[in-house]
Amino acid sequence: MITVEHVERLLHAEDPEAALIVVDGSPEVVSSAHATDGVFVTDRQDVVTQIGDGEPAPDTLRRLAEALDTAVNGLGG
Repeated sequence: MITVEHVERLLHAEDPEAALIVVDGSPEVVSSAHATDGVFVTDRQDVVTQIGDGEPAPDTLRRLAEALDTAVNGLGG
């Protein structure tokens, strides 16, 4: 469900308060104002805090996407 592409979209979002949410089983990157429209997964600031500034390695993005996907699936995705 949550892929590296979702994490990359979140990191490159223009809104510094962007969030990754799941709406009707589909992950979406939205502005913070729309984060209440679905199940909140994480926000841009949390991801930056976890992986640091700069361009993350592909393996780092993959591991983060897998961890987020596991967490969402644990909630019933």
